[in-house]
Amino acid sequence: MIAIQKEVPQADLVEIHSKPEPRVWHDYKYHAEIRFETLESFYYTCGVGNSKAELIKDIIHELEKYEHRLPKIEEVLYLPNGKNVDIKNYIITRLKDTDWYEDWEFKNNLTW
Repeated sequence: MIAIQKEVPQADLVEIHSKPEPRVWHDYKYHAEIRFETLESFYYTCGVGNSKAELIKDIIHELEKYEHRLPKIEEVLYLPNGKNVDIKNYIITRLKDTDWYEDWEFKNNLTW
């Protein structure tokens, strides 16, 4: 059997190779990577939002969901598929201003 190779126009090749791979597979403005322990190693989950308030709410939800697995915030990004700005320190400072943080710190001796 003879394979017939279709010729791809040069313009299409440039377009295919010039698009960068997205860093994350969603269109939210904010993205947080949260690491937690598993039986043999560790795994990641994420918190997302289109505003800082949404992001913090989702981060708290994920931290509570995996509180028995020693979760840790690894990175927090603004526009992860664009400018890719690290805002981890800002978000952690905002988390520390919440009533939730005092309870969390007490229960888990959490270190960032």
